[in-house]
Amino acid sequence: MRVRYHGPHDGVRLPVPGSRDVEVARGDEIEVSDPLGRSLLEQPDNWEAVTEKPPKTGKPATTAAEKGD
Repeated sequence: MRVRYHGPHDGVRLPVPGSRDVEVARGDEIEVSDPLGRSLLEQPDNWEAVTEKPPKTGKPATTAAEKGD
């Protein structure tokens, strides 16, 4: 599952099971396990699902809300 952090802080440290903690800056996307993703999405003021695959240009995908849909 791909999620994006859009919370109030410049970034957060996310503990990823089986890995090191990952720094996620505001606006960045990260691929996480489905259980972790569902847990993060229970905090809608901080996290949102990314439903589009990242474009090949390396720029982050936009959400429907950002597009104005």
